[in-house]
Amino acid sequence: MSEGKSRKIEVTLAGDAVQDGRVSASLFAKTLQSVQEILFQIAGSRLKRDMKGPVPTLIKEKCELFLVRTETGSLNAVLELPEKQMTLFPDDVDFSDEVIEDTRKVIDAFVDVDDVKLQQTLPQPALRRRVINTIRAIAPEDGSDYRLSFRFNGGPSKTLMRPSKEDISRLTAIPATFEKKEEPTLKFVEAKGMAQMENGDIKK
Repeated sequence: MSEGKSRKIEVTLAGDAVQDGRVSASLFAKTLQSVQEILFQIAGSRLKRDMKGPVPTLIKEKCELFLVRTETGSLNAVLELPEKQMTLFPDDVDFSDEVIEDTRKVIDAFVDVDDVKLQQTLPQPALRRRVINTIRAIAPEDGSDYRLSFRFNGGPSKTLMRPSKEDISRLTAIPATFEKKEEPTLKFVEAKGMAQMENGDIKK
Protein backbone atom coordinates (compact mmCIF):
# COMPACT_ATOMS: atom_id res chain seq x y z
CA MET A 1 0.00 0.00 0.00
CA SER A 2 1.47 3.35 -0.96
CA GLU A 3 1.44 6.08 1.67
CA GLY A 4 -0.89 8.84 0.49
CA LYS A 5 -0.39 12.39 1.73
CA SER A 6 -3.98 12.97 2.78
CA ARG A 7 -5.13 9.67 4.26
CA LYS A 8 -2.85 9.15 7.25
CA ILE A 9 -3.00 9.39 11.02
CA GLU A 10 0.26 9.34 12.94
CA VAL A 11 -0.01 8.21 16.56
CA THR A 12 3.00 8.87 18.78
CA LEU A 13 3.63 7.39 22.22
CA ALA A 14 6.51 8.94 24.16
CA GLY A 15 7.75 9.40 27.73
CA ASP A 16 9.17 7.15 30.44
CA ALA A 17 6.85 4.28 29.47
CA VAL A 18 8.44 4.17 26.01
CA GLN A 19 12.13 3.30 25.90
CA ASP A 20 13.88 2.94 22.52
CA GLY A 21 10.59 2.09 20.85
CA ARG A 22 9.64 -0.52 23.47
CA VAL A 23 6.16 -0.05 24.85
CA SER A 24 3.56 -2.19 26.58
CA ALA A 25 1.76 -4.28 23.96
CA SER A 26 -1.56 -3.74 25.77
CA LEU A 27 -1.12 0.07 25.78
CA PHE A 28 -0.14 0.09 22.10
CA ALA A 29 -3.01 -2.20 21.06
CA LYS A 30 -5.59 -0.34 23.16
CA THR A 31 -4.52 3.00 21.68
CA LEU A 32 -4.67 1.86 18.06
CA GLN A 33 -7.93 -0.04 18.55
CA SER A 34 -9.49 3.05 20.13
CA VAL A 35 -8.35 5.22 17.21
CA GLN A 36 -10.03 2.77 14.83
CA GLU A 37 -13.23 2.79 16.90
CA ILE A 38 -13.29 6.61 16.92
CA LEU A 39 -12.92 6.66 13.13
CA PHE A 40 -15.78 4.16 12.66
CA GLN A 41 -18.05 6.14 15.00
CA ILE A 42 -17.34 9.39 13.17
CA ALA A 43 -18.02 7.67 9.84
CA GLY A 44 -21.34 6.53 11.29
CA SER A 45 -22.12 10.12 12.25
CA ARG A 46 -21.77 11.19 8.63
CA LEU A 47 -24.19 8.45 7.56
CA LYS A 48 -26.62 9.16 10.43
CA ARG A 49 -26.03 5.63 11.75
CA ASP A 50 -26.34 4.79 15.46
CA MET A 51 -23.26 2.51 15.40
CA LYS A 52 -24.20 0.41 18.44
CA GLY A 53 -23.98 -2.93 16.65
CA PRO A 54 -21.48 -4.41 14.19
CA VAL A 55 -19.63 -1.97 11.94
CA PRO A 56 -21.43 -1.77 8.55
CA THR A 57 -19.43 -3.31 5.72
CA LEU A 58 -19.42 -0.05 3.74
CA ILE A 59 -17.82 1.86 6.61
CA LYS A 60 -15.28 -0.88 7.29
CA GLU A 61 -14.26 -1.02 3.62
CA LYS A 62 -13.72 2.73 3.41
CA CYS A 63 -12.44 3.56 6.92
CA GLU A 64 -10.45 0.58 8.18
CA LEU A 65 -6.96 1.69 9.17
CA PHE A 66 -3.80 -0.21 8.29
CA LEU A 67 -0.51 0.02 10.16
CA VAL A 68 2.04 0.82 7.44
CA ARG A 69 5.08 1.86 9.47
CA THR A 70 6.44 2.28 12.99
CA GLU A 71 9.44 4.38 14.03
CA THR A 72 11.42 3.92 17.21
CA GLY A 73 12.79 6.39 19.77
CA SER A 74 9.39 7.45 20.85
CA LEU A 75 7.01 5.02 19.18
CA ASN A 76 5.46 6.56 16.10
CA ALA A 77 2.80 4.46 14.35
CA VAL A 78 1.64 5.51 10.88
CA LEU A 79 -1.91 4.41 10.09
CA GLU A 80 -3.37 4.70 6.63
CA LEU A 81 -6.78 4.25 5.02
CA PRO A 82 -7.27 1.92 2.05
CA GLU A 83 -6.22 3.30 -1.31
CA LYS A 84 -8.83 5.29 -3.18
CA GLN A 85 -10.73 3.34 -5.77
CA MET A 86 -10.46 4.51 -9.36
CA THR A 87 -13.32 6.81 -10.26
CA LEU A 88 -14.52 8.83 -13.23
CA PHE A 89 -14.64 11.84 -10.91
CA PRO A 90 -11.15 12.02 -9.34
CA ASP A 91 -11.64 15.58 -8.05
CA ASP A 92 -14.68 14.66 -5.91
CA VAL A 93 -14.12 14.58 -2.16
CA ASP A 94 -13.78 10.99 -0.98
CA PHE A 95 -15.92 9.79 1.97
CA SER A 96 -12.83 8.45 3.74
CA ASP A 97 -11.09 11.82 3.39
CA GLU A 98 -14.09 13.54 4.98
CA VAL A 99 -14.01 11.10 7.91
CA ILE A 100 -10.28 11.73 8.47
CA GLU A 101 -10.92 15.49 8.45
CA ASP A 102 -13.83 15.12 10.90
CA THR A 103 -11.60 13.02 13.16
CA ARG A 104 -8.98 15.78 13.16
CA LYS A 105 -11.64 18.33 14.11
CA VAL A 106 -12.89 16.10 16.95
CA ILE A 107 -9.38 15.63 18.37
CA ASP A 108 -8.77 19.40 18.13
CA ALA A 109 -12.09 20.11 19.86
CA PHE A 110 -11.25 17.62 22.61
CA VAL A 111 -7.81 19.16 23.22
CA ASP A 112 -9.18 22.72 23.15
CA VAL A 113 -12.39 21.77 25.07
CA ASP A 114 -14.34 23.41 22.24
CA ASP A 115 -17.88 22.09 22.70
CA VAL A 116 -19.28 24.25 19.88
CA LYS A 117 -16.87 22.83 17.29
CA LEU A 118 -17.49 19.34 18.62
CA GLN A 119 -21.27 19.66 18.28
CA GLN A 120 -20.89 21.02 14.75
CA THR A 121 -18.79 18.01 13.75
CA LEU A 122 -20.77 15.39 15.68
CA PRO A 123 -24.36 16.64 15.97
CA GLN A 124 -25.79 13.40 17.44
CA PRO A 125 -25.50 13.66 21.27
CA ALA A 126 -25.37 9.92 22.07
CA LEU A 127 -22.75 9.20 19.42
CA ARG A 128 -20.78 12.29 20.47
CA ARG A 129 -20.66 10.99 24.05
CA ARG A 130 -19.38 7.60 22.92
CA VAL A 131 -16.61 9.21 20.86
CA ILE A 132 -15.56 11.52 23.70
CA ASN A 133 -15.56 8.67 26.22
CA THR A 134 -13.40 6.58 23.87
CA ILE A 135 -10.90 9.44 23.49
CA ARG A 136 -10.96 10.07 27.24
CA ALA A 137 -10.10 6.42 27.92
CA ILE A 138 -6.79 6.68 26.02
CA ALA A 139 -5.91 10.27 26.97
CA PRO A 140 -3.05 10.23 29.53
CA GLU A 141 -3.83 11.72 32.91
CA ASP A 142 -1.73 14.48 34.43
CA GLY A 143 1.41 12.85 35.83
CA SER A 144 1.17 9.80 33.55
CA ASP A 145 4.43 8.14 32.49
CA TYR A 146 3.65 8.47 28.79
CA ARG A 147 2.46 11.09 26.30
CA LEU A 148 0.13 10.59 23.36
CA SER A 149 -0.05 12.80 20.30
CA PHE A 150 -1.74 12.74 16.90
CA ARG A 151 -0.82 14.16 13.52
CA PHE A 152 -3.19 14.14 10.55
CA ASN A 153 -1.97 14.18 6.94
CA GLY A 154 1.43 15.60 7.85
CA GLY A 155 -0.06 18.59 9.69
CA PRO A 156 0.86 19.91 13.16
CA SER A 157 1.00 17.48 16.07
CA LYS A 158 -1.63 17.62 18.84
CA THR A 159 -0.80 16.25 22.29
CA LEU A 160 -3.72 14.56 23.99
CA MET A 161 -4.28 15.06 27.72
CA ARG A 162 -7.30 14.04 29.78
CA PRO A 163 -9.49 17.07 30.54
CA SER A 164 -11.04 17.68 33.94
CA LYS A 165 -14.41 16.15 34.84
CA GLU A 166 -16.00 19.57 34.36
CA ASP A 167 -14.56 19.87 30.85
CA ILE A 168 -15.66 16.33 29.97
CA SER A 169 -19.17 17.18 31.16
CA ARG A 170 -19.10 20.26 28.96
CA LEU A 171 -18.02 18.27 25.91
CA THR A 172 -20.65 15.56 26.42
CA ALA A 173 -23.54 17.84 27.42
CA ILE A 174 -26.77 17.70 25.45
CA PRO A 175 -27.78 21.24 24.41
CA ALA A 176 -31.07 22.47 25.86
CA THR A 177 -32.19 23.40 22.36
CA PHE A 178 -31.64 19.87 21.05
CA GLU A 179 -34.77 18.30 19.64
CA LYS A 180 -34.77 14.80 18.29
CA LYS A 181 -35.73 14.89 14.65
CA GLU A 182 -36.15 12.13 12.17
CA GLU A 183 -33.23 12.34 9.79
CA PRO A 184 -33.38 10.90 6.30
CA THR A 185 -31.32 7.75 5.90
CA LEU A 186 -28.35 8.44 3.66
CA LYS A 187 -27.23 5.77 1.26
CA PHE A 188 -24.29 5.49 -1.09
CA VAL A 189 -25.18 5.14 -4.74
CA GLU A 190 -22.52 3.65 -6.97
CA ALA A 191 -22.57 3.82 -10.76
CA LYS A 192 -20.48 1.53 -12.93
CA GLY A 193 -19.33 2.25 -16.44
CA MET A 194 -16.51 1.97 -18.93
CA ALA A 195 -13.57 4.34 -19.11
CA GLN A 196 -11.04 4.72 -21.89
CA MET A 197 -7.53 5.12 -20.42
CA GLU A 198 -4.45 6.71 -21.95
CA ASN A 199 -1.10 6.78 -20.09
CA GLY A 200 -2.90 6.13 -16.83
CA ASP A 201 -5.33 9.02 -17.25
CA ILE A 202 -9.04 8.82 -18.02
CA LYS A 203 -9.47 9.98 -21.62
CA LYS A 204 -13.18 9.28 -22.11
